[in-house]
Formats: sequence, structure tokens, C-alpha cells
Amino acid sequence: MKIRIQLFWTKLKLSYKNLAGVFANYKYIVSALIIAVAFFEFVYWAFNLGFLVKLISSPTLSFIEKLSLILGPFTYVRNQNGLFIFSIMILLAVIQGLLVSALIYAVRNHPKANEKIIGESALISLVAIIGLGCPACGTSLLTPLLALFISGSTVSLSHTITVYTLPVAIIFGLFGLYSIGLRISTINAHKM
Repeated sequence: MKIRIQLFWTKLKLSYKNLAGVFANYKYIVSALIIAVAFFEFVYWAFNLGFLVKLISSPTLSFIEKLSLILGPFTYVRNQNGLFIFSIMILLAVIQGLLVSALIYAVRNHPKANEKIIGESALISLVAIIGLGCPACGTSLLTPLLALFISGSTVSLSHTITVYTLPVAIIFGLFGLYSIGLRISTINAHKM
């Protein structure tokens, strides 16, 4: 057991070192932040596309007003769910941004991208989308499914569902970062 724990810590340090090397390049940090914001916005607006189209095409709103309304989900989610859950949701979006940015690095530096890398990232993204829980985000994916099998009262449990799905999504995201860090270490070893 002790050997397994030591092996895990060694792999974790290797993964962290390689991810730190990737994110030492400012391009990947910037892309991670852009992807994190886009991910958060996408999940929110995916359930409100009709409103978003009306908002963008409205001739009566100025560019600044449109921008503030488009960035409104951050304020809305914070006000609806509280600072703690909002912080976890932001952390999950940042993890997702880091994961996708690291995946971009892996694909760029290894032209024959392994389908397993892309598949793992897609699975982690799906879990993260389900984990982003607010009435307009991820919980609206889980609530109808649970209501189908359990009862119609699951809508009232949406906050509780969020509290449990967000940590699971963060664990999946951190595992994804760990996994892609190990893959990047293999890519970097082949480049030497």
C-alpha cells in the first residue's frame, strides 16, 4: 500500500510539473481563462438561446448594455445560489478551462492525438456541465431525470442536488487535469 501511495505522489508531482510547464506560456493561461468564461456562459445561455438571440439583435440596447447583460449570469448565479456555490462553480469553470487548454497543448504537440485523451476530456466536460448546478444550468439537466424516476418533488431538491454534483464534477475535473498532465509528460519525453 505504501508503494502505491508513493507511486501516486510521484505521478501527481510529474503531472503538476508538466502542467506548470504548459501554463508557464502565457498563451495557454489566457486561453484557459477565455475557455473558463466561455464554458460558464455557454452552460448558462444554452438554456436561454431565444433570449440571447433577442438580446444580441436588439437595436435599442447599446453595446455596453448588451455586454453587461451577457455577463449577467455571473451575478445572477451568485445571487441565486450564494457565494459558496458560486465560488465552486467558478472553480469548476476554471478547471474546465485549464483542462481544455492543456488538451490543446497536447494535440498541438502530438499530431496523432490519442482518441482516449479527447474521450476523457469530453466525459469530464459532460460531468462538469451536469455539475454546474443552478436552476438555469446543470441542475436543470438532472432534475427532470430524477423526477422521472423518483418524484416531482425533485425540483425543490435542486439546491441539494447542486451541493452534491459540484464536488463530484470538481473531482472529475481534477482527475482529468492529473491525467492530461501525465499524457503531456509522455509527449514531452518523446520530444527530447
